[in-house]
Amino acid sequence: MNTDTIKTILLKYAPKQGRATAFYDFLNSSEASSKDFLIQFAGVPRKLGRQIPQYTEEEIQQLDQLAPALALLSIGNLGRVLLASTKARTEDIQELLLRGDDFEKATCLLALNFREDSKELHLDVVNVCRTNSLDTYKALALNNPYPANHFTEAEFIQLTLKVLFMGMPFDKIYGLEQRCNDKLIEAVLFFYTERTAAKRTVPDICINFLKEKNAL
Repeated sequence: MNTDTIKTILLKYAPKQGRATAFYDFLNSSEASSKDFLIQFAGVPRKLGRQIPQYTEEEIQQLDQLAPALALLSIGNLGRVLLASTKARTEDIQELLLRGDDFEKATCLLALNFREDSKELHLDVVNVCRTNSLDTYKALALNNPYPANHFTEAEFIQLTLKVLFMGMPFDKIYGLEQRCNDKLIEAVLFFYTERTAAKRTVPDICINFLKEKNAL
């Protein structure tokens, strides 16, 4: 997929000199080894910074059309998404999804939306679903088109339930309405029934969803 929009916005807000020049040199290089990529990828936040830019409304809209989570990233992590989208080999992404830290995995999970091998990496992403890291799972499950586009019915339902169990905002699951079916509604209703039986709080967004689907 086209990453020109990400690159244009990134270059507007990223530093122009100093350590950032190494990032630009690598971004514009024709070839790089896996070792070079992993070294550069790890250092992007230090080179570009960890601040979240004050994007214009138009820029937010442009990023939202690609993946809403992009507009919430620091400039350094946006740079990581760009590198992982354009400079990484398939095995580099697999390595990061397996052994990277939470934020490295998070940016790779977003970058998958812009890679031609995104479907090929499906099982690697499903393996990430086993994580207990809130940051990593949030990057996968919320405001990220990848699960809606590539997960099976069972995998998407499991993702939805884990979002509820982890207390994350249920309404931020990208493509929830498009992937919604009777089995997903039944699973959410089971979550609601179990919670109420145990006298535990059920998020209002979950209750409203079930009412909208005439399940309550």
